Amino acid sequence: MNLNFSPLRKILLSAVTLLGLGLLAGCNTSSDLQPTSAQPEQKVEQNALAGFPNFTYQKVIADTTIFPPRPNDPEHTYSELIFPSVIKASDYFANPLGTYYMYYAPHDAPAGIYLAYSNSPSGPWTRYSDIPIITRQWVTQVTGSTSLISHVSSPHAIWVPDETTNQKLYLYFHGENTATRLAKSSDGIHFTYDKTVIATSGTYKKIDGLTEVSYARVYRYTMPSKGNRYTMVLMGVDNGTRKIYLCWSGEARNWRCQNNALITPNSSESGGQFGGPQAAGPAFFPWKGKHYVVFNAGSGNIHIAEVGADFNLENHLGVFYDSRDTAPENGRVGASTYLTVGSTMYMYYEVGQRGATKIALATAPIP
Repeated sequence: MNLNFSPLRKILLSAVTLLGLGLLAGCNTSSDLQPTSAQPEQKVEQNALAGFPNFTYQKVIADTTIFPPRPNDPEHTYSELIFPSVIKASDYFANPLGTYYMYYAPHDAPAGIYLAYSNSPSGPWTRYSDIPIITRQWVTQVTGSTSLISHVSSPHAIWVPDETTNQKLYLYFHGENTATRLAKSSDGIHFTYDKTVIATSGTYKKIDGLTEVSYARVYRYTMPSKGNRYTMVLMGVDNGTRKIYLCWSGEARNWRCQNNALITPNSSESGGQFGGPQAAGPAFFPWKGKHYVVFNAGSGNIHIAEVGADFNLENHLGVFYDSRDTAPENGRVGASTYLTVGSTMYMYYEVGQRGATKIALATAPIP
């Protein structure tokens, strides 16, 4: 189950601003960043913490009108799209479909992992197929499960160059929410299943007491005290509270994790469907020599916490990206991922309340 919440009235926003969060300026108005929906969507500057990129919403890039479900096919239907993961495919593949690949998924069953491609980081995006490149039937079959997995979702792609004779794109995803899984590909389109990497029980149980381990993102980053090559942040559910957890690996397949949460949400990160403080959709965000994790919270906003080079800090800094109450964000944003091209940082993220979630693009100028 993804973290999603009803709009939270941002009563404290003005007070936070007075404490120095500030309203930063800077809007990219190039023609390829214009909204594509039938009704133009006003671009509004977002409140941002001083010193961080100030992202401005640009447009929806994936929804049920841009990428409609497969007609008359209950196995490949959906009402919302979530969890984008964008890579520069031309860096890894000889003849990619486009310069950039975006992996994304529906949320609810039957879900599946889809692929779109573009020659620009701002789109437009072309869907590779109206059938998922990874389906729940395929995962059920290759894992030898005796019952059909309800869904697979939340793809995250990273190129792993360490296997010198067999370099691969690694794709992490969940299905069920009790297991984070790994598949590999040489072309970014056709995948072979590897294994479960994190689970709530059994051989791959790495963190005690959780009922969900999902929405993982993996980065090539070495924590000095651990000597690892790859760092994972993911969501775990602890007695009904969604928290952010930390795992690490040398080769991105076999993982160790710490039992205590990396980020436990506080009262300012509460609200919505699940009531109390909640945190999910984490992403590593190194910035100007420091180390942060951003995450979507019950507030409906993307928050940020400083974690330190060894991921041993938990300094909650506040709202990193403030959701607008108007469409398409409708008081909820999350599951962000980032790509820098030239002097522009691109943020791909979920927008909207559960049942109608879309994938959108926001940009920030980088000095």
